[in-house]
Amino acid sequence: MSTKYDPGPETRRIVRDSHGEVGLTDHAIHRFRERTPHDCQVGIAEAWRRGEPLQHPSVAGSLDAPTPESARIYRHSDEWGVVFVVIEDGSGDAGVLPGRAERVVVTVCEIRTYDHGPVRAYLHGHGPHGPEGER
Repeated sequence: MSTKYDPGPETRRIVRDSHGEVGLTDHAIHRFRERTPHDCQVGIAEAWRRGEPLQHPSVAGSLDAPTPESARIYRHSDEWGVVFVVIEDGSGDAGVLPGRAERVVVTVCEIRTYDHGPVRAYLHGHGPHGPEGER
């Protein structure tokens, strides 16, 4: 696995889903900022909260990213949306070090960057999750 996806020792922000805590790596936070519009009013934690889990997380995988344990989608509107790629933190530090969770968001992918048409169609079948006035 590429080191850019390594959960690493740094303290992360924590979000929650129906299975418990999920850490946000620095890489994921950076990619969220990079892959959302510059005037985006929705932060990463809010996008995570408003989004929904993908029933088939493997569609969120890519050639260089690890195979997702789970994935979550936030489709703001027809214009943009992101997918959170979640893996298990195999470091053994989860629950021991502050800011460590057993699962981590290692990267955030922009929906429009998925080249495979059926995958993009599947992703566009979710949401939109953005506030009514912002879509």
